Amino acid sequence: MTQKSLKQISITLAAIAIGSSVYAQTVSTVNLRLTESVTGTGLFAKDETGRMLRERLPVFENEYSKANTRQDVYTYEYGSKVVKYKLSNKEFLEFIRDDVGLIDDIRGWAVVFLTVGDISGIAYITKRGEVPIDVSEHLHATVGEPIAIQDSYKYVLTTTLSTNERKLRETGSYKSKELISVTAEFPSVIYNIYGTVESSGRLKTYGSGELQYSEYAPGTQNMKNLAGTAQYENGDDPGVVDGSISAATGKDVDLDDFFAGS
Repeated sequence: MTQKSLKQISITLAAIAIGSSVYAQTVSTVNLRLTESVTGTGLFAKDETGRMLRERLPVFENEYSKANTRQDVYTYEYGSKVVKYKLSNKEFLEFIRDDVGLIDDIRGWAVVFLTVGDISGIAYITKRGEVPIDVSEHLHATVGEPIAIQDSYKYVLTTTLSTNERKLRETGSYKSKELISVTAEFPSVIYNIYGTVESSGRLKTYGSGELQYSEYAPGTQNMKNLAGTAQYENGDDPGVVDGSISAATGKDVDLDDFFAGS
């Protein structure tokens, strides 16, 4: 899904807020648990004789010589180590603050997915008393066809013969496992991550009378076995990213209230 189409979806969500009673809408809290691993320096700088500098400057390599009346010993050494950085909700919000400039402070902000009808998984950041901010350009996912799915559905239509009154009741639930690709994109770095997502949902009934309808509301989503790369715009060596992302069971929300920040 392109950034343009994501933006169009977000505009559509805002537009249908006026008629939100016609749609099932839920908000799911997102939890990022990713780690980036990069190659870091493994030595401290030494002077030309092999003595470590007082400043303890980290370096990849040293060259030094020691000489006496009998011999001259030249030494070259190289050392690196794996350095790990967290990419949690805190770091994501810091990117939104520092790289993108959409917020001034990360305190109180949460990352969520907004689902409306068939439009699902649109990323927002929310804070009580603040208008939600669409961050789908900076965090979005593409889901493949279900690899495995467990699905159940039941349709019961009861007709009262004396009045010909009809009452419909639908129930259903599903669990699925699919391939997923996740992109977190900022001016300084782009994370491209791949793995699987285990999703669930339950059929819920909304509205009443002629406007009554049933729709699957999202349950938990667990993106597991995620792995990919971090590509830096300044030309730094790429990092390896792995970990998981989860979204809690969606909670029903009124779109008018959601977009008002209440």
